[in-house]
Amino acid sequence: SSHKIARLRSPLEKPCGGGCLLLWEESAWSAVSSLARGAAPLPAADPFSSRHADPASRPIALDVVLLRARSGVAAGRSLFGPAPRGRHGSVAAAFRYGGVGAIDYGAASGVVAACSLPRKGLPPPAVLVWDWRTGVCLQAVLLHPLPPAPPPAAVRPLRFPIGAQVACRMGASLWLHGTVADHHVSHGEGGGVYLVHLDRGDSCVVPVDHPDLVRGVAGGEALAWNERAQAMEVAAEATLALHPSGCRLAVGRWDAGAAP
Repeated sequence: SSHKIARLRSPLEKPCGGGCLLLWEESAWSAVSSLARGAAPLPAADPFSSRHADPASRPIALDVVLLRARSGVAAGRSLFGPAPRGRHGSVAAAFRYGGVGAIDYGAASGVVAACSLPRKGLPPPAVLVWDWRTGVCLQAVLLHPLPPAPPPAAVRPLRFPIGAQVACRMGASLWLHGTVADHHVSHGEGGGVYLVHLDRGDSCVVPVDHPDLVRGVAGGEALAWNERAQAMEVAAEATLALHPSGCRLAVGRWDAGAAP
């Protein structure tokens, strides 16, 4: 049979757990792909288990490989979570929408934890916690209702709506604040995606919607296109760190594109 890492088609990776490399990919958030490759069936002790044929009732799952740097030994697991229509369906929905925002492994505790995508307005993300040895989901937590997922956009929208406070790059290190006044404007021989009325009294046209040219001002939330969600989401990355005991974890968020 192929090596455990080779079974992952397009894995993400993160050093963690003291000398370990964690590689993972989503199994279309369904147990089907894991079971089709001969993985162990969902443990009966899993409180989120579901054996219904309806795909919407199947538990979400991650295919994970843990590579130990010292020995080179790789161990694979399928980590199952709650079913979309189960008691913790809101947690499943958060992960199905944007995937895994961050993940960590505690070597001392044998625990794996993951959080969902950062969302607008700073709501705490959903969190899943697994026992690495068995793959059983120990906790599924959503402390704050997440905003409803926007419908998929037919055309990629702009990051900033009319009226948004932004900063425009006017030189190598010069950023001027202003307000978005219009979208997709003509200007001289060309045009741009934003017309911005600057706070100093004049206006400028931003040719391309790119963080190097225009960004949100401090205190606001910059947006970026999320390929999985097919929607504009907050331009931020989630971080997650497990305490060595496995009893506590910290979830953080790094925002991109905010002007000083």
